[in-house]
This record gives sequence, C-alpha cells and structure tokens, in this order.
Amino acid sequence: MKDNIMIVGPLPEPIQGETVAIQTLVESELLNDNYIPTTINTSMGRRSGQVGKWTFGKVLRDFKVRKKIKKEFKKRKYEIFYISLSQSRFGLLRDLSFINFASKKAKKIVTHLHGNNLGNIISRMSGFEKIWVNTIFKKIDIGIVLGSQLSGNYCGLVKDIRVVPNGIQDRFQDKDILSKDKQRSNNEMKIVYLSNLIKEKGFFNLIQATLNLLKSNYRINLKLAGAIYDRNEYENSIKLIKESGYEDKIKFLGTVRGKDKDNLLLESDLMVLPSNYKVEGLPLSILEGMSAALPIISTNRGCIPDLIKGNGILMKNGSVDNVEESIKRIYDDNEKIPAMEATSRKLYLEKYTQDKYIENLIEVFLSSKNKRYSRGNKGEY
Repeated sequence: MKDNIMIVGPLPEPIQGETVAIQTLVESELLNDNYIPTTINTSMGRRSGQVGKWTFGKVLRDFKVRKKIKKEFKKRKYEIFYISLSQSRFGLLRDLSFINFASKKAKKIVTHLHGNNLGNIISRMSGFEKIWVNTIFKKIDIGIVLGSQLSGNYCGLVKDIRVVPNGIQDRFQDKDILSKDKQRSNNEMKIVYLSNLIKEKGFFNLIQATLNLLKSNYRINLKLAGAIYDRNEYENSIKLIKESGYEDKIKFLGTVRGKDKDNLLLESDLMVLPSNYKVEGLPLSILEGMSAALPIISTNRGCIPDLIKGNGILMKNGSVDNVEESIKRIYDDNEKIPAMEATSRKLYLEKYTQDKYIENLIEVFLSSKNKRYSRGNKGEY
C-alpha cells in the first residue's frame, strides 16, 4: 500500500524556477508510483510584484492554505509533509506555522529550499522570531538544497541536509542537436536570454553590452524571452535600443513556451544570463540551454558554478564590461564552440534531467521511511 505525501508550495502561475520544479514533482509518474500525493498550492494567483510584501490578500490566502492543510490531515494520515520554503520574512513565518502544525501529524517533515536567501532572512530576525525559527527548524527531519554550497542557509539548525539539483525534461533528441546549423547565418552569432526580465538578472546589462559590441562591428543578434517584472527597466531598454538604431538586432519575445521555446534554443548559438540576483539558486533556464547544447555565459551566483565546467564562461559578476568581454572571447575564438556545445549537453544528460531530479527526490523521501522518531508521539497513528 502506498503512503500519502502532502506537497505544499507555489505552482504556476507565475512561471519561476520554484513553481516549475514543484509542478514537475507533482506530475511525475515516479512520485505517483511510490506515493499518493496531495498538493496544496501556496501561490493561488499571486502577482510577482507582491513577493515579500505584506498585503491583506496574502494574509487571507495564507489563512485559506492553513485551513486546507488542517482539512487534509483530518481526512488521512501522511507519511511525509513536504514544503518548499519561502525566502521572504513573512513567507517564512507562515511556513513555520505550517511546519509546527504538521509536525504533530506527519511522520516526516521534509523542507526544500529552491534558492539562496533563507540564511539572509534568518540572520535578520531577532527576538521572538529568532526563537520561533530555532524551535521550529528542529522539527525538520530533512532539509533539501540545490547544491552543497547552499547548505549554510539552514544555519546549522537542521542536521540532515541533502543535495538535490534541479532537473528538467529533455525535449530534444540527438537528431535535433546534430541538425543544428553550425554555420552562423551571415557570420552572425545568435544570443539568447531566457529568464524573467528582472533587473538583478542582468538583462539590461546584457543589452548594453550587446549594443557596445554591435557598435564595434560584431555581428550578433540578441533575443530576450521572459515575463516583464521591472517595467521601468524594460521601458528604458526599449528607449536605449531605439536611440541606438539596432531594433532589428535586439528583440523582446515575451514569455516563450513549448515548441516556440524549443525552436528558440535550437536556433541560438549562445546563452547569456548575467545574474546578480541575490536569491539565485540553480536556474532552470541554464539547464534548458544546456539541454539544447548551448555554451553558457553566467555568473558566480548560487549553484551556477556547478553548471559551467568547460561549457562556457563563469563571470565574477554580471557587469556590462564582464558581459561584453565574455561574449567577445567566445565570438573571437569560435573554434571552441563545438566542444562547449558537446560538454553542455553531456553535463545535462548526466546530472540535470527531469528523471534524475525526481529520482533524487524520491530517494530522499524513501531514505528514512522506517526511521524511528523521538519527538513525543509524532507520527504514531
């Protein structure tokens, strides 16, 4: 007989690394083969600009989520309570209340951190909030991070830390990769940015670097795909591009999905994500680029260094100068591009497929199934 697992976390919309990762887990055959899942969506139509901000609507939403959790625990017994931890102060305090309640009902508490800002949030807490964190985190049986370098986010409060890198579905076949046109049309390098248009993700710096290169007679073409988060930065970009006269070389595509996204990746020569994002974890967009055998230029943030090993350039930060110089290096030494492409695809297939991601999560869930718990009568039905 399969055990029950309650999965608590945000689902799309909005489309973000965390929401997509949770949706991937919920819909996976492997999870459903091993467990009977119940999903509690903490997103419930939230708007991206409200993340980390207190609003009455969010309080009402969180009240409804807590009510759903209590209702589900009344219906059935759960082996595992799995929750994706928020990386905002209010969100974390909310999650702690969920964990506190679930720790009295479920046999095992598993938390999953999809970013790299939890430690910063905890360090800024004091008084009752700090005591609350220290008390509730001790009720967590397993804490999951995207890479070993992110373990410190749990601040030593959780003893059992597991590493589970993100993974995505392989939408390409070998023939798709092999059939990619290796000859740049008109000797033009096609660059893709695939992420939400957030200032800290570096899209504006990438545009500035691209304009500098175009003015220096580099034959490049930039396409940016992602939802608009920073409206002012986006409008400034449009203005800058128009004033520079390169509207035919730099284009915004908006959110790209499905076959359109696949075609965009296969038509590109290089992916650039010049992120200075403080909560960067392990970007799914880079994995998508690797799956399509693209060389990658990105920054030393979160787990990104794990993804760039002979298949691109890892920058110290996403400044305009660094981005410009990195693109130049690959453009001017294009004989190395085929080797970078092959390495990207190889790294992806070995470590970052959707199947590997789900297998690693299920292994975590099953690893202590028969573990005896010592916190009172927890899990004794």
